[in-house]
Amino acid sequence: MNNVKLYVGGIIWDGWSDATITKSIDGVFGEFTLGLTRQNAEPGVPAIRLGSTCRLTLDGETVIAGFIAARTLTVDDTIDLQITGRDKTALLFKGSVLRSPAEWAGQDALQIITDICKPFDVSVRADVAVGKAFEKFTAQPGDTAQKVIERICRHRGLLFHATADGNLALTTPGKGGSFSDTISMSETGGNATSLNLTESLEDRHDQYICRTQNKGTNWGSSDHNKIEGRAVDAGMNLYSPTIIIADEPGDTSAMKALATATAALNAARAETRTYTVDGWRTDSDHLWAINKTVNLDDQIEGYRGQRLIKKVIFTITEKSAPETALTLVDPKAFDLRAEPEKSTGDVW
Repeated sequence: MNNVKLYVGGIIWDGWSDATITKSIDGVFGEFTLGLTRQNAEPGVPAIRLGSTCRLTLDGETVIAGFIAARTLTVDDTIDLQITGRDKTALLFKGSVLRSPAEWAGQDALQIITDICKPFDVSVRADVAVGKAFEKFTAQPGDTAQKVIERICRHRGLLFHATADGNLALTTPGKGGSFSDTISMSETGGNATSLNLTESLEDRHDQYICRTQNKGTNWGSSDHNKIEGRAVDAGMNLYSPTIIIADEPGDTSAMKALATATAALNAARAETRTYTVDGWRTDSDHLWAINKTVNLDDQIEGYRGQRLIKKVIFTITEKSAPETALTLVDPKAFDLRAEPEKSTGDVW
C-alpha cells in the first residue's frame, strides 16, 4: 500500500494493511486510522509514539497533518497494530482558551480566531470576507477554543474546517469550488457502486413562528410590544408548528426572514446521501475534497442537480481497492444566517 504513507519524525512508514481517512465540513479536524497485521515471525511493529508530529499522504498529497492521537497493539497468533492520527486542529476541540481577560474589542473574526489559535500552533486563513469588526467579544470561562470559534462564526455566518496542512479555514458553503464530475447511478450502471440515503422529519415543522419584542421592553410587557414573523415548510404536511424566540429585537420583516431561513435550513438538512465510488480521484485527477459542489444524476432515487460534498472518507485494505464514500447534501444545509450580536443595555 505504497500510496498511503505516514511521516513521523523524519521516518516514512508504509506497507499498511488497511487505511481509513475522514474529512468533514462540520468536523474541526480530519482523522486517519491505519492498521497493520504481521505474523509473529516477522519484524517488530513500527516505533510510533503518542503525541508525535505526523503527516499522512495519499498518492503523494498531504491530507492530514497533526499528531498521533491513539495507538492500539494486540499480540496473540499475529501482531495487530492500529494507529490513529488527527489534524492539529483537534487540539482546539479539547483545549480551553486561557487568555485573561478573554476579551477582544474592535477586531474582526479572522483576527480574534487567529489570536485564539496561536497557542495551539494553528494558523488561520479566510477564504471569504469575514464581516465587520466586533465592538466587543468575550469568551466564557472554561470554554474550549472550538466552542469560542463556533460562537464567533455563528455571528458572521461562517463555516470553519481543517485544511490539508492541518490548519484552519474560515469559509462559506461551496467556496471550495466545483468538480466537473457527475456522480451517477442507474439500474444499468453509473460510477457510484452504492448509495446510503437518510431522510428524516425530526427537525422539520410545518410552521415556523419567530417572535421578539420592541427594544427596551421585556416579555412581561403588553402584547403590542411583541413582533412576529411566519414561514411554512411546504414539504412538511404534518401539523407540527414551532415557536422561535429571537436573540435580539427586530421588525416583522426581520422575523419573517429568520423564520424563512430556519425553515429552509431544516428542510435542506433533512436528507443526506452517501455514494461510494471507485478510487480516490475525480476524472480530472484531483483527490475528492469537502466543501465543493458536484453534479449528481441518480436515476434510481430520482434526483438530478448539484450537491455539496459534506464528508469524504477514503478507504483501502489488502483485499479491496481504493474507494471513496462521498456524503452529499443540499448546499442550503450550510447556508448559515449570521446571528446578531446582543447590544449592551438591551432588556431580555
